[in-house]
Amino acid sequence: EFRWIGQRHASSANLQDFGYGYDFGTTSGFGSNRQGRFRYQFRVQMPLNNAKIDKKTWYINTWDEIFIGVGRHVGYNRTFNQNRLVALLGYRLNTQIPIKIEGGITYQTIFTTPYANAVEINKAYTIYLVIDDFGKFFKSNKEKQTEDLPGNLK
Repeated sequence: EFRWIGQRHASSANLQDFGYGYDFGTTSGFGSNRQGRFRYQFRVQMPLNNAKIDKKTWYINTWDEIFIGVGRHVGYNRTFNQNRLVALLGYRLNTQIPIKIEGGITYQTIFTTPYANAVEINKAYTIYLVIDDFGKFFKSNKEKQTEDLPGNLK
């Protein structure tokens, strides 16, 4: 992941600094406006009332995502950038298009300041609407019927 995150400035404690986030020029001493990082995610989805996640299935979806900073702007104490631990309870709806609803909690740990070893810990309650095959919204009825025939090879 390579991101331009805008120019970092000291806050003016009012709306005058609103536009600073759109300045993609060089840095002014408050840190780099470019970040590179690798993301590694370990995910487990476990159905609860069926052998696999089909229609009308309750399931648990959990993952741990680690962010590792890379590049010349990353100091030795900023390599481990962030961690997200997520636990969700999900339900696969009884619909032709695979739609799932998931709700749960996210714990996020961010190592915020490269100079002070500060750590920010956040907790968020989240609800996701997941559409596994979004392309099915745009297929004709004939294409959908052909796709659902037994023995159809994809």
